[in-house]
Formats: sequence, structure tokens, C-alpha cells
Amino acid sequence: MGPDEETAQRLRELQHEIEALAHRLDAAARAGGDTFTGTDVTGAVEVAVTGSGAPAEARLRPDWRDRLRADGLGPAVVAASNAAATARLSAWGAGMAEQAGAAGSAEAVSGPVGAGPVVFEPGDPGSRQSQLAVEDLLELIYDLDGRLPAVLAASEAAATTPVIAENHAATTRVTMIGGSVTRVDFDAVWLRSAQHQRIAAAITEALIAAHQAADARRGQALGDSPGFARLRQLTESPEKLLREVGLIR
Repeated sequence: MGPDEETAQRLRELQHEIEALAHRLDAAARAGGDTFTGTDVTGAVEVAVTGSGAPAEARLRPDWRDRLRADGLGPAVVAASNAAATARLSAWGAGMAEQAGAAGSAEAVSGPVGAGPVVFEPGDPGSRQSQLAVEDLLELIYDLDGRLPAVLAASEAAATTPVIAENHAATTRVTMIGGSVTRVDFDAVWLRSAQHQRIAAAITEALIAAHQAADARRGQALGDSPGFARLRQLTESPEKLLREVGLIR
């Protein structure tokens, strides 16, 4: 077997390995459903997050004032938000462990209930087009590698810098650090008379605003150059990366 054939063979082996990993990641991401919820210790506050970790909704019991003091609502929202994030990560980890221990095909994996199997058509890793795509990807990585120390420093600074956002009415303020909710404050006068549905809607709005602001901060830390934007696009999902380098069609 010549050098070119050995390279093609190794690429085919890599294709199957990455496909298997992509299937496991996809199944793990679906584990537990589309949303994950968490509550505070009193059960007065419930927060739901999506599979990507974005806030979906905050819910507040009508009798929350019987369970919490007004100054305890903020910490309760923090606790519920972090419990939801933990539930999401636990479900993802359990899904990965289940997939890693299960025997399955690298060619297909069962999709959601009612859906057929997800099948990827193998590409030709030995083709000239695939090799050029891999070379372009490596060139992109090498180009970005020289800027990596500065990017990591900026990313670390962004992760430790508080991000503060409010709802439109400025009655609820959320502080996030490193992607986690660390503080929630309310307009005290408004909170005394607001109905629980309005409070829950304000919390939801402020959580979403803070998450979006934190995402924007992370994006700025990674740089606004086309190179980093391209790399983020390619790493959004294993399937997108596999298609880019021609390992699947």
C-alpha cells in the first residue's frame, strides 16, 4: 500500500470514528427533551432552559410571598436558574454515557420518536476535493493559532466580567458571570404590588437579555475576524464539519 492509499485509508477510518462521535453527540443533545427545568428549595420559582442552555421561561407560584420574603426572590431565581443548567448538563452527560455504552452502527442512529433513522451518506475522503477542504481547514487553524494566546486572554477576561441586563421596563436586573446567573435584583416598589405573572414575565425577559449579552461578549472575545467567524460556523455541529471536509455528503 502506497503513501496515498495509506492516507486515504486513515481518512476513511477517521470518517467512521467521527461519524460515531457525531451520532453520540446528537443523541446526547436530545437526551431529556427540549427543555430542562430547575427550582429553588421552596418550589416558589421554576426556570426552564433550552437544550442549548438559553433561558426559555421563568415561572412563579401565585403564593410565592408565603414561601419567600421579597428580598429572597432574587436568590431563589439564581438557585432555580443554576438548577436548570445543572439538569441540562446532567442529562447531556447521561446521554453521552448511554450512547458510549450502547452498541450501534456508525452509519445510522435512531432519531426522535416517530422519526426514521438519521443516515449520513459516506463521502470520498480520498478525493482531491476532500483533501483540498482539509488543507483549507488546517490552514485556517494554523492562521488562528498565532492569535490564540491573545484570544484566550480576552476570553478569560470576558468569562470573569459581570454581564448585567434588564427587562424593558427596568424592573428586573440580572447579573451573569461566566455564563451563570449570579444575582437578580428587582425594583422594590414595583415588586410589592406586581402580580406573579408579571413578575415571572419580567424575570424571563431579563434572563434572556442577560444571556444574549453574555453571548455577544463571548463573541467579541473570540474576535470579529472572518477567520474566527468561519471556525465558529464549522464547529457549530459535527455534521457541518464532516460535510465541509467531504467525509459525508
